[in-house]
Amino acid sequence: MNVNVFTHLETRRLLELNGGEKRFKAVSQQAHGEVLKAFGLQRFEMDEVNTYSLTDGIKGAGSLLVVSASLLKDKTETRFAEYLEGLCEKLKETGTLPDDTKEEIRKNAVSIDWTKVAEGLVAKYKETGLEITVPDLSYFIDWDGDGEAGNEFGGIVGDKKLKFKTDTLRVSQDGGEYAVDILANLSYDFTYPGMEEEVPKSGVEVDKLFQFKSEEMDYTVTLDKVQGQLKLTVQPAKGYWIRDERITLYSLDGEVSATLLITQDGDMNKFEVPEGVEEAVSGILGSIREACDYMYTIEAYYTQCFPEPQNKWQKYYRHEKSVMADIDLKRAWEVAYKAIASANNGYDILEKFKLLRSIMYYPLIVLWGNIPYPEHFSTAAAPRLTEQKAYEKLAADLEEIHRLILDWRSAEYQDYIGIGELMLGKVYMQLGRYNEAKRGLEIFLKNEGYAFNASRKEALNSGSKELVFGLDLLDYPSVYTSEIADHRYLPVGSYTEALLLLAECTNRIGDRAKAMDYLNQVRKNYRLSEATDFDQQLKATWKELLKGEFAYFAFLKRNDLCEKELGIEAWQKLLPFPESEVGLGGAEQNPGY
Repeated sequence: MNVNVFTHLETRRLLELNGGEKRFKAVSQQAHGEVLKAFGLQRFEMDEVNTYSLTDGIKGAGSLLVVSASLLKDKTETRFAEYLEGLCEKLKETGTLPDDTKEEIRKNAVSIDWTKVAEGLVAKYKETGLEITVPDLSYFIDWDGDGEAGNEFGGIVGDKKLKFKTDTLRVSQDGGEYAVDILANLSYDFTYPGMEEEVPKSGVEVDKLFQFKSEEMDYTVTLDKVQGQLKLTVQPAKGYWIRDERITLYSLDGEVSATLLITQDGDMNKFEVPEGVEEAVSGILGSIREACDYMYTIEAYYTQCFPEPQNKWQKYYRHEKSVMADIDLKRAWEVAYKAIASANNGYDILEKFKLLRSIMYYPLIVLWGNIPYPEHFSTAAAPRLTEQKAYEKLAADLEEIHRLILDWRSAEYQDYIGIGELMLGKVYMQLGRYNEAKRGLEIFLKNEGYAFNASRKEALNSGSKELVFGLDLLDYPSVYTSEIADHRYLPVGSYTEALLLLAECTNRIGDRAKAMDYLNQVRKNYRLSEATDFDQQLKATWKELLKGEFAYFAFLKRNDLCEKELGIEAWQKLLPFPESEVGLGGAEQNPGY
């Protein structure tokens, strides 16, 4: 189509008007205006439509393209010619179209994929060697049926804005009245013309690990377009697991949208353990154990706390670059992320899964630094975070877990409370947040009731009084037990580690006397001489007592001692990523490898 669609539509009306006494220019202007108004384009009524062109890239192209395509929709060439003749006759007498005809044309317009139309036009002209631009065609369509095209977008071409003031609304378990501001310069609604309806979800959700029943959020929502607010009334939670809701607003052309996530705290009095949860936890712990079996062995040799091995582990002791191709490094990485994926599968359901994921992330960050940190169950590769950002994210996760898990101070959760608090202290130390670490560790040591054993062997076997959380190696074909030490548990956290952390952070904030007291409590229990040189004997105590417990390397890193104590360069404070991981999602190898 071209400009003739307008000139053709106005010709008979022009002749009808010209039979009167008006001058031709006035008659022509009137006919132009009437035809444009029939399509909701009255804001252009002072234009000369015979100057419009599909290639002008502005209002002429937009008006012509929208009107032409809307009239042509679903018509053969013969049918279109007949249809156009009928429109000319209807315009002839009064310069207007019947309401049902205008509505038919409007519905055609809102049902067309205008992005595809614009792309097709650009491609067609490009074939002839002509580069053209097409304006935003949504401004030439009467989306809301008020008789005027484009006024739904505030009249500011190319500057459509629609968003909520906040993207997440958290509702208490008691429900309540809420209002969320909408920031927009256009008309919006819950739907737009031609929008496909979503298939409602079932109230029972099933995943690969277990089945649970979650409750729908009971709420009503209204749009206050005068105040520019979304208003919600939310009823009290029906259960412990309340499914999140998302409310989306759309511009009337469907091109711009804003989504509000609504989460509601569950009613803890209605807690039920889902079927299969304990089996899922056991499976995740099995993956964590396998990954840590390799990681603890790597850390033990990498820190040179044990005699140099004369087998394949020697390359870790010597800090060789060739470890990037090592099958055990690759296996540790893969199993760790398998555990994380499994935990993410239940992350939004139970605090246990959140904590298990955090337990796995800590050694990954210590060894590799810049790691992927997937937060939800997905097959897509997650972007890598810097070492600093990864620790900050882990700290935020552990803070949230601690807040939630304290509500479950039962025998079932006691181990998880203790290790959650200790893990948070460890992460704070890596971040240099010493005051927060000190407060948390003091609370942990005061409340949790752990105590020393006479030896590390006793501490890491059955009947331990000081093991906060351990990974059971009984009847497991462990690399660690054959290479490093033969005890039942791989410790995730212990009373001795907590006291040494407390000594270190207390010294960092300036209380050397108290720090020395904490250090000597540990040394006295293990029949070591009383410390007089805090820095040197703290380092020696970490190495002597906690070697092989995935604690010494983290200590060296946060105190900038790796190069001096291990004889390595700065880049060797991070292990290389397995070769299979390099290039995924554009990921690069750690520096130096």
